[in-house]
Amino acid sequence: MKNIPRTGILLLLLAVLVANFAFLLPKAFASSLTKTSILEIGGASNANPMIASDGQQVVLDFKTVGSGSTTASVNFNNFSGGTVNTTQSISSTGCTTYFPNATLLPGGSLAASGSGTTVSITGITALAATTEYCTILTSTTAVTNPVAGVYSALVTVGSDSQTAAFDVLASGANAYSITGTVAPTFTMSLSGTTDSFGSNLSASALTVSTGITATVSTNAASGWSLYAKDSNAGLASASAGHTIASVSPGSNVTMNGGSIGAEKYALGVSTNNTANYAYNGGTTGGGLSSSAYNQIATSSSAGSNVTQVLHELADISASTQPGADYTDTVTVIGTGSF
Repeated sequence: MKNIPRTGILLLLLAVLVANFAFLLPKAFASSLTKTSILEIGGASNANPMIASDGQQVVLDFKTVGSGSTTASVNFNNFSGGTVNTTQSISSTGCTTYFPNATLLPGGSLAASGSGTTVSITGITALAATTEYCTILTSTTAVTNPVAGVYSALVTVGSDSQTAAFDVLASGANAYSITGTVAPTFTMSLSGTTDSFGSNLSASALTVSTGITATVSTNAASGWSLYAKDSNAGLASASAGHTIASVSPGSNVTMNGGSIGAEKYALGVSTNNTANYAYNGGTTGGGLSSSAYNQIATSSSAGSNVTQVLHELADISASTQPGADYTDTVTVIGTGSF
């Protein structure tokens, strides 16, 4: 072997070292996307999502690694028996409903097209790094599912990709029914157990009691009614041995004007807490029976906390026997019309 100059030996050794360690130098590899999801949301009117043999709109969600990508694709390469529509439409509007942390896939002219098992998306504005994006393949038959089973698709954004899985279910497998009952209700309450006249009964003016409020709540669609009767068919005094008799039950009797100075006793029911007595209006009133209930208020619709104020109306004559114990008891009942 010929003698090799020392300089040549050094150059040879350097070449060997470079050749043996070149594989350790960094190389450009495609990266894996993160947080990649494929969500089927159904076809027309978002009916039957994830169901076998049905057409589907598809929501795509992914998180980038690097920046600058302007293309994306979804390859349903494990979709045996299913189909990818060659005619596709795309919009990012609404996709954050499904992925609230995502950003709408940017692009002034986003477009999608199908070919074989792949849907390609173009017109994307350069994407930022480590950012979650979403978009929707809005055709109601962007894909048509095969039979029930677990499938996967390869999502590629620029040079980065990741496989995402999704489940196709048998008809009805992702729905359940709910039943509930709203019970019929009717409640009635009185604001107190006593009512009184604020002053002595008078032969020269109508005297009106303070009043008792009846409150009704019901979900009866056809409304409600209140009924009343009294214990004495009038104001009765044991000490005087006398009753100021009620006017005829259900009648509309004027309790002022020409009635002043004559004995009359009646019930007036104010509408919505006004001074107008609806049974039977104004300063007129109706009598109550001691043996039967008479309707004193009614409504044709359901209501909550509807109030009516019940007032006693009394006239006396100049010769009405005195007594501090004129009394009556009014009983009120009610019902809903369901």
